[in-house]
Amino acid sequence: CVNKFDLNISTSEQIEAFSIEKGLIFLGTIPFDPIFTKAMVQGKSVFEYDDSSIAAQAVKKIWDKVLMAIER
Repeated sequence: CVNKFDLNISTSEQIEAFSIEKGLIFLGTIPFDPIFTKAMVQGKSVFEYDDSSIAAQAVKKIWDKVLMAIER
């Protein structure tokens, strides 16, 4: 997966293409979201701080893909 993918779209696309080319499972992308920093300052996970944030939803989507991959 690519963290803060939206800060450098070109590089993020290269990482995704590389992983697919190498036969790896590309799990997704996580957009930049200041919620991560706010949660960290509060000593909480992003889910505890704001599980409805865009970044939290992206992490959840990636986690669901991880679970699906290991259940195969």
